[in-house]
Amino acid sequence: MLAATTDAVTDADFDRLYAAWIADPETFDRLRDANPEATRAILERFAEAQARGLWHSRRNAMPADALLPEAAE
Repeated sequence: MLAATTDAVTDADFDRLYAAWIADPETFDRLRDANPEATRAILERFAEAQARGLWHSRRNAMPADALLPEAAE
């Protein structure tokens, strides 16, 4: 994960990616339908970034369980 080895990936970068791929229901549904494994991997990467302290989301609307891999199923 690039964020783990550099300071090049900011919280705002993670938030933009999350907004584009996960928070947008239409995009998330298309991604999940097209490739559930990739969707699960993306969710796991976001969860890992949070767990490792690499991402502190500024999104107030993000539910606590939004990053659970079960959401990809």
